[in-house]
Amino acid sequence: GKNEVVVTGGYYDAPEVLVLKWNGNEFVKKAEWDYPGNYWVYFPWIADVDNDGKNELICNTNRTYVLEWNGNGWNENIVAEHEEYPFGCVAKDSDFDGKPEIHVTFAAPMLKIYEYENGKYVEKASFYWRGEEDTIEAIDVGDVDDDGLPEVAVGTNYVHILQWNGSGYEEEYVIKYTHGLLAVTCIGDMDNDGKNEIHAGMVGRSSRGEEYEAWIFKYGWS
Repeated sequence: GKNEVVVTGGYYDAPEVLVLKWNGNEFVKKAEWDYPGNYWVYFPWIADVDNDGKNELICNTNRTYVLEWNGNGWNENIVAEHEEYPFGCVAKDSDFDGKPEIHVTFAAPMLKIYEYENGKYVEKASFYWRGEEDTIEAIDVGDVDDDGLPEVAVGTNYVHILQWNGSGYEEEYVIKYTHGLLAVTCIGDMDNDGKNEIHAGMVGRSSRGEEYEAWIFKYGWS
């Protein structure tokens, strides 16, 4: 019932995952996860992805892992192995079934979505936007068009809006006012009107002369 702080990285000889807990005076190490080899965990997530009533820690190296704390260490569950290196990870419900799906973005213009079904993790969707920038950490899930249902927003040099149609994810809209490498795409109510906005920011230029910019988009705004 108490929160911990999860720090990830993996540079040099440090473990990829470090879990810190407040003891009343200072933060102390509660646990770590040291993946064999020279890998990095850029973007962890905490959610109950197997519907057991307990949170798991989702981490990406060259594989996507779901780590379950057993009281003494981690039970490791491999979700998938990847050829492209994963960066972003968001575990939220995007297919309206009340259970969070695992959304993974990469050092490629790619998105993978996984779900726990019948005792195992399965790939639910895969998208590849050839010719566009890498998705890296540009991923979030939320209701962006005020229809009461969540969408998936993923950034390349554009922002792709996806929604579950009952049998698969389809692209509803593409925002093309952006440019460059969008390392950040997040969803939230920035102006406190009860409706979400999409926030996108670039960290890399696609061509010389591009300005580093950030954008805020709102459905129906004129």
